Amino acid sequence: MYDSPEIRAVYARVRQLAHLADDAVDQFIAAEDILLAAQMGLSVETGDGFMTVPTEQQASREALRYFDLVGERLSLGAVDAVAAAELYVTHRRFRGHVPDHRPPALSPAQSTTLRAIAHGEVTISSGRPWLSRDDLRVSISTVRALEGGGLVTRTPCPRPVTSTVRSKAR
Repeated sequence: MYDSPEIRAVYARVRQLAHLADDAVDQFIAAEDILLAAQMGLSVETGDGFMTVPTEQQASREALRYFDLVGERLSLGAVDAVAAAELYVTHRRFRGHVPDHRPPALSPAQSTTLRAIAHGEVTISSGRPWLSRDDLRVSISTVRALEGGGLVTRTPCPRPVTSTVRSKAR
């Protein structure tokens, strides 16, 4: 592959994403440790250097804090991953490397919706899309069309999203 500023930028973004993922794993392990300590009656170190035995309720609150922290950090990664992929594909096309598999042609609404989903800005609840941005409109029929084309899939959220206010799609 031609070593260019664009490719070096892609490598740098991928390394940053790897560090984000590694930090996320550490946060999940810390949350698990706190929950296990509470279940087993073991003490854990608090932020001020003291040792305490957390109640299950305190451990749950602390674990949720870790999960929210992971969500905030990884939400930055979604946008960066899309940017790195676009930069890589643009550079490869500029150099004359066209992929064997051509993606399906998308309408402007499908393209906007796919980008929003890739950025983590779309949640489906009760059969309706909910968005993290007020300036974005997404219809459920567009999401279904992307699903039908195999471009997106739905996965259940492990717990309700409470840290961000979502606006209802129109």
